[in-house]
Amino acid sequence: MNRNLNILVAAILVALSPDFVSAEPAERFVGRLRCSNPTADLRSGSFNLGVGDVRLEGGKGCVKPFAGYPNCEWTIELRRVEKWGPAEKYLLVVLNADHDTSGAWDSVFMYVCQAGTFVSAFADRYLYGAKVEVGSASGFAVTAGEWLPNDPTCCPSHERRSHFALDERQGQFVLRESEVTVREKP
Repeated sequence: MNRNLNILVAAILVALSPDFVSAEPAERFVGRLRCSNPTADLRSGSFNLGVGDVRLEGGKGCVKPFAGYPNCEWTIELRRVEKWGPAEKYLLVVLNADHDTSGAWDSVFMYVCQAGTFVSAFADRYLYGAKVEVGSASGFAVTAGEWLPNDPTCCPSHERRSHFALDERQGQFVLRESEVTVREKP
């Protein structure tokens, strides 16, 4: 095999390994996120993601496996930006990272406006996407795939719905309740 194919195969194996799937992501927006116009900051902002660092242009970006590689390994897209809650104090941001040959992640970020800047209050990523529902107060729910030990990577047999609420003392959204159900077959 040539060197590029070896690197691609290794990246796919790492991305699909159980340890990688369950690893805590250290994902974040890099820089200042103004409460007055977060969409502009996000569409041209930089992120540290589990799949690599990316700078968005027009809400889209590319992560290459190494410098000089001609194609994107991961195509990144800003999918959702939504202010919500009392006085639009909270901000939901969803980025999608789509691998060129297999797999995809949704990175979900929540922020709280403090002194004119949105401050990070939650960040997690979900293999093959997540459905996020925001509440009218200070809570939200995330529904995503839940894999049992014998499930193939492509197809989780269950889904988990997790409810989060803001812990004012910690300044973070924390898990309050979680339920797992059998996923409906398409």
